[in-house]
Amino acid sequence: MLVAPLLAAAALAGAPVTLTTADNGRTVPVHRGAVVVVKLASNPTTGFGWHLVKPLDPRVLRLVSHRYAPSSTSPPLGAGGFETWRFVARGAGRARLALAYFRSWEPKNVVRRFTVGLRVS
Repeated sequence: MLVAPLLAAAALAGAPVTLTTADNGRTVPVHRGAVVVVKLASNPTTGFGWHLVKPLDPRVLRLVSHRYAPSSTSPPLGAGGFETWRFVARGAGRARLALAYFRSWEPKNVVRRFTVGLRVS
């Protein structure tokens, strides 16, 4: 599996760059090999989830994992949590992370968007 070597190489590049809704619309500089973590509030019990809506240039940025975790260890029914997306900056260039929050069966009914530009050096 290629994920482990990518994460190992990224760990050598320093602390992960963590992005949240506060970073929406920004352009962020990152170094090649850096792990970029996007953490966004989500509630899959409503059917909504975050979806990557623009393909990535694999020479610049690669998705290595996408997970959902509840906000506590014993959340009440219907409570939300966070989706965490992990990427590795692979090579110099520009990348645009574009995610949209919608139900998979209603892709045109987007209720939230998250877009960040990355400058990889």
